[in-house]
Amino acid sequence: MKKKLRYIISVTYLLTAFVLIFFVIKDRPDNVVKPNVVNEAAQKSELLENKEVAASVAKEDKPQKVVNNISATIIVDKLKLQISFEPGKSVYDALLMEKNKGKLEMLTKEFSGMGFFVSSIGGLKEADNKHLIYFVNGKSPNVGISSYILKDKDVVEWQLK
Repeated sequence: MKKKLRYIISVTYLLTAFVLIFFVIKDRPDNVVKPNVVNEAAQKSELLENKEVAASVAKEDKPQKVVNNISATIIVDKLKLQISFEPGKSVYDALLMEKNKGKLEMLTKEFSGMGFFVSSIGGLKEADNKHLIYFVNGKSPNVGISSYILKDKDVVEWQLK
């Protein structure tokens, strides 16, 4: 009877050990199925493509801001510049744009409350009680260059007077 009891205890012990080992091995992270690195890269690539498509669709859905530039002519002595710019620019803004492009030489001075005055532009320079005056479409405006807003096809001419 002792042999039979030892046999039953041994079998029970072995079965318990196998069951425990089975559950421990089953729950180990090493046995978890690892994602395929190639599939993961493909998924990231597909996600990126979807984002790019969505971004391009979003750009197409948004109405594009259309800026209708206006043009003007600046005449200084023998220099004649055809310029194009967004509406709402002053004579000063237009002159400064051309100066920054290297197409026009200009010296200005700002007076508080009065705006900018031009002391030299192109080949013209104030001297001997002659001052630079600007004319728009043949008429001298009653405002300074930083206040006069250009309109389409305006002709701005500088003269020493």
